[in-house]
Amino acid sequence: SSGAIAAGAVVPLDIELAANERTLLVSGPNAGGKTVLLKTAGIAVLMTQSGIFPLVGEGTRLPVFNNVFAAIGDEQSLDRDLSTFSSHVLDLVTAIDSGSPESLILLDEIGVGTDPAEGAALAASVLEHLTRLGCLTLSTTHFGELKLLYERIPGLVNGSLEFDPEHMRPTFHFRKGLPGQSYGLAIARNMGMSSLVLERASNYLTGGAININEYLARLEAQQKKLEAATVSAESL
Repeated sequence: SSGAIAAGAVVPLDIELAANERTLLVSGPNAGGKTVLLKTAGIAVLMTQSGIFPLVGEGTRLPVFNNVFAAIGDEQSLDRDLSTFSSHVLDLVTAIDSGSPESLILLDEIGVGTDPAEGAALAASVLEHLTRLGCLTLSTTHFGELKLLYERIPGLVNGSLEFDPEHMRPTFHFRKGLPGQSYGLAIARNMGMSSLVLERASNYLTGGAININEYLARLEAQQKKLEAATVSAESL
């Protein structure tokens, strides 16, 4: 359930994908647990395939992979003449070239480091390609355009890490099937950003971004109503 999380509390991560769901696209707030989700999934798989008991719940089933590929973090390098984006592109090239139905591919903040429109377009194409290859891909994003890809790419499903707007902090609860808002301006406000600057930032938001945020807000509200109704029905 949503709500404030006590400092130091451990929030379990529960991910379940159907056989025809090959790509999980995770969105949500900054510092909300998206990268931790990727790392947790990757470590659990590698521990299992190394003969080490992973820290998972009873009944957990993990696929067996021929390879695990992770593009997490910034690999820019002066020595190798790589910018943030060019190093990210090399990671994506490797994922595409080595990807197969027996691959686990972990992509953090896909498409970042360049013009947002071009980055989102490249990310969409890469995710579509990997999904068609049959790779099991877990990717995170803040791009609003990508949150609507599930309508165009069979096998791609949204997921999100929740944010509690009342207490202005993430809950770290994972929800499958719904994209999440980034809450960038709200987080900036909570961290002391000037109200004048934030007001101007709101004015700079494009109509598309506003429409997507309003759509996500309605989805989140509907989801909470359904969860409350389910709890009420189960208690009868």
